[in-house]
Amino acid sequence: MTKRCSLPEISGFWWCRSTNADSGPFINSYAFCDLEKQGEASRRSIEWVELHPYEVMFMEQVPALPGDRAGNLKKSIEGIKSRAEKDAQYLADPKNLEALHQGRLERHVDEQFCWKE
Repeated sequence: MTKRCSLPEISGFWWCRSTNADSGPFINSYAFCDLEKQGEASRRSIEWVELHPYEVMFMEQVPALPGDRAGNLKKSIEGIKSRAEKDAQYLADPKNLEALHQGRLERHVDEQFCWKE
């Protein structure tokens, strides 16, 4: 299935729906309730993955992409960090942030998915 994105300018996985078109809108709706918390969770998750690599990928009996496995891991993590930075830059632009908020307002997303304390 081809990826479809709500906003093509965002490169990260939060906006793109791939195999499960039914759950994507709901996951994304929860994800964007609190952008500050979301950004912090993203940074922490990337850091955790970098510090705790999945050891199975280093086992020779498991198929892998060509090349050095540690090098491939490093390249992948750099790509994840780059996409997260692009997403953060996109959301730092007041015009993009306003468009996001306006779209959520029009679809009543916050009322449906976001808890207010």
